[in-house]
Amino acid sequence: MTTLKSHSWICFNSLILVCFLLPSNVVLSQKVVDASMSIISDVECFLRVDGKLRARLKPNDSRDIIVKRGVHDLLAVTLDGKDQLGITVKVQTVDVPVKINLKEKINLRLGNQNYLEKDNMVFVRGGVFNMGDKNGEPDERMHRVKVKDFYIAKHEVTKAEFKKFASMTSYRTMAEKEGYSMKFNGEFVDSMPVNFKNISEGDNVPVAAVSWYDAIKYCNWKSQKNKLNPVYKVLKNKVVVCDFNANGYRLPTEAEWEFAARGGNSSKLSKYSGSHSFNNVAWVQENAGMRVHEVGKKTSNELGLFDMSGNVLEWCWDIYNDQYYLVAPFNNPKGPDYNANLKDYARVIRGGAALYPHRYARVANRSKATEDWHSDMIGFRVVRQIIPNAASDRNFIQ
Repeated sequence: MTTLKSHSWICFNSLILVCFLLPSNVVLSQKVVDASMSIISDVECFLRVDGKLRARLKPNDSRDIIVKRGVHDLLAVTLDGKDQLGITVKVQTVDVPVKINLKEKINLRLGNQNYLEKDNMVFVRGGVFNMGDKNGEPDERMHRVKVKDFYIAKHEVTKAEFKKFASMTSYRTMAEKEGYSMKFNGEFVDSMPVNFKNISEGDNVPVAAVSWYDAIKYCNWKSQKNKLNPVYKVLKNKVVVCDFNANGYRLPTEAEWEFAARGGNSSKLSKYSGSHSFNNVAWVQENAGMRVHEVGKKTSNELGLFDMSGNVLEWCWDIYNDQYYLVAPFNNPKGPDYNANLKDYARVIRGGAALYPHRYARVANRSKATEDWHSDMIGFRVVRQIIPNAASDRNFIQ
């Protein structure tokens, strides 16, 4: 066996993988390849690379996976589906081992940026589900929807995370530029000088008082910071174009958001995200004490996601239309197309909030706000698309 320059241990309860990244000049199968990962598992599991099934590993089996240099998404799943690990790897010649601590489901970077920070992203296996609520509001008409695999953040972007972005880029939110933000006290009122820095106490609370445009800017910054391809491009007149083929961070589509809030393929069809009782999973008007709370303090849903119901509403990519469910496509709906003649159109916001009654925290509930709106009750979380790598698929070693 060729001498290995470095290795990576990947551990999750009973699941342990060892990844060996070989130098670019290693010869396998009589060919010079960009890089190779030698995968070893102590349990039987499936291994996906960039969303494609690449191997079924048996205990103590070893498999060489040839890939191109660059960023790749790896997912190892036990056969029963109970244990899984998703990581993002930047494959190149490496000089030090990288250890992955899966008991806490986080990646530890050891200074060389060969592994990108996952930021507590959860892998969501795509599937088909009933979107909407047959007993809900008129704009919640139930219909069948299919979504692709994606990653979604365990919790909303926190004030601390957004502060880091603003500090590193000298970014000023729309609320800071305008000198006020909206606060909800039974009705929305102007509150000066309120912005994301002082609208709530603590740093581990969801960021709020950010507009849809502010969220877009954060997503592109986060992509560039992690050497991923930015998803959004802002054109003239503040029109935003989304490249769904890019691998960077973005806002979820409304369908992705609801599928994840329902628990994905593990959904128990709860009224709220993870429970039929809002007290278990959501900070809402009835239990929040008229304030937002730190992320992750309520029970998570079936996917391990926190605060999908309650705390703060969350921006989505989609343009809102109360009739859209009547014409939405089955595969990966992304909302109505942009119409330049439509004035004051709004974007979808989801999830309910700490100052709203619990009925707004239902997983099917839809709300809306204009792109430049900013209040103490709206924040956001990010997702990432899994982009299959055609080159690596062609080099699949059986």
